[in-house]
Amino acid sequence: MRQEIKQWIFIIQALDSNAKLKTGRGIFIDVNEWCNFPIINIVPKYKEVTTKTELQNVLSNIVDMIDEGDSVILHIESHGNYDGVWLVNEGVGWEEFFHMTDSLCEKSNNRVCFILSMCRSKYATSVLNNRQSFQYLIASDNIVDSGPACLAWKEFYKTFIKSKNILKSFASLQADYEKFNKECPFILFTNHNTTH
Repeated sequence: MRQEIKQWIFIIQALDSNAKLKTGRGIFIDVNEWCNFPIINIVPKYKEVTTKTELQNVLSNIVDMIDEGDSVILHIESHGNYDGVWLVNEGVGWEEFFHMTDSLCEKSNNRVCFILSMCRSKYATSVLNNRQSFQYLIASDNIVDSGPACLAWKEFYKTFIKSKNILKSFASLQADYEKFNKECPFILFTNHNTTH
């Protein structure tokens, strides 16, 4: 008999050594502590990558780790632009990035929330028109200031660990920006063709 479906949080950081704030690591430390109770059934993992090959290897390892139908948050902390993700030593175009996640989406039955915490990641949506392989995508409209984003993501995950609900968690993220009178740069996109 199949065990209960797990919820996974994979935080992948691709920031060079000059980055003032290692946001991915900071977020993970708190998330890992909050998930440190067996009844929560959320498994957080953290990886750092600098190249396309390293990212591909991490994504392959994730596919090996999860069980079919598990729910996955794939959170990327990096630099980004109109064309794609910047991984310290090289870029990955949006089309190629989503192609690299095909096996993950297939194994999870498309129960994936992509969090692209980087500048201008909403341009990822330009390649998603014909893709049915995600539930949610959270991307930025323009520039992301790492300090407020780090705090807001912690609020997002605090809510998610309690509720396991992406919509409520995104509302917490927005509320954190409002609390500090800052404009939230993130947008939530949903795929209505996937099963929630």
